[in-house]
Amino acid sequence: MYGEIISPLRRTWPAILALFFLSPFLAEVLSGSTPPLALLSLFPWLTLPTFYGSGALLAREIVRRRRWGWGNLFVLGMAYGVLEEGIQVQTWFNFTSISPTASYHHYGEFFQINWLWAINLTMYHAVISITLPIVLAELFFPKIASRPWLGRRGRIGFSLLLAIVTIGVGLLAAFVFSAKAGYTHPPLVPYLLAIGIMLVLFVIGSTVPIHLPRRAATRPAPRLWTVRLSLFGMMVGNFFLVVVGSAIHVPALITIIVTIVYDTAALGRVYTWSQRLGWNATHRLAIVTGVIAFFFLFGPLVELTSHYPGILATIGTDCLALVGFIMFAGVIKRRERRTQAALLPIG
Repeated sequence: MYGEIISPLRRTWPAILALFFLSPFLAEVLSGSTPPLALLSLFPWLTLPTFYGSGALLAREIVRRRRWGWGNLFVLGMAYGVLEEGIQVQTWFNFTSISPTASYHHYGEFFQINWLWAINLTMYHAVISITLPIVLAELFFPKIASRPWLGRRGRIGFSLLLAIVTIGVGLLAAFVFSAKAGYTHPPLVPYLLAIGIMLVLFVIGSTVPIHLPRRAATRPAPRLWTVRLSLFGMMVGNFFLVVVGSAIHVPALITIIVTIVYDTAALGRVYTWSQRLGWNATHRLAIVTGVIAFFFLFGPLVELTSHYPGILATIGTDCLALVGFIMFAGVIKRRERRTQAALLPIG
């Protein structure tokens, strides 16, 4: 019995460890939100993987154990986004100069919540903090990609890690981090609303199977560079929606509606591509690469506006990551060729 319990962990622990660090690496380090030089201190190592990594592992575990698909995973990713930005670090309500929400200059604020920020960051975390790291981790470990990775103790352990860091950082964000700048606590009713939104998304994602419509494949999958450049363009377009909307004084409600429509259309485009003939692992990696390419613009921009003296480190890290993805693309292509060769009839 002991061997039966421990052997699955031996097979899955490298994948668990990879996803545990991939999620914060993509969402925080490559984006410039946490510059590489900031990793020289202990605090990011204690908080980022335990929050991002635990969230990604638990979301994946729920979906894989129920044999559900990307629809449920994305909804759980949205729940994670609300948990992080609305409940833990509270950027939904914190408009002080040291909060990233300040870059919106109250554009999109209603009922003490910046809804434009909330929507953008919820989508950001659903895609970049949860979905893409899982895609990448499963590409790293294709033989166990369809399996659950956590046992009972693993699920309990990562749930406790997520809860502890949420409470700890949440208390610091509410009463310490921005106190001198004027943010002393979150507004009660909007904060409770954020909790309610998170719970609704979590319940839907974890209990209701979301079956996305499937179409008969008649067209070939797009070229890899089409996927990469399209995802890069989608990320740039989403970023400039807010910049242009606020600059030309478009009513924030219109910008919010356009953003929702834009994001929905972008996700729909990727999903319809995935239903085409020949869609495979190389295309999934191309999605990740296209998104990461956007960070060449966004990461340095974040550090320039925040005056953090580590812009060269961010650019260097992004370059190394992109080179790594390009090299990994070669591995995936060779893997796909071997798979196709194995499927060819003999004789």
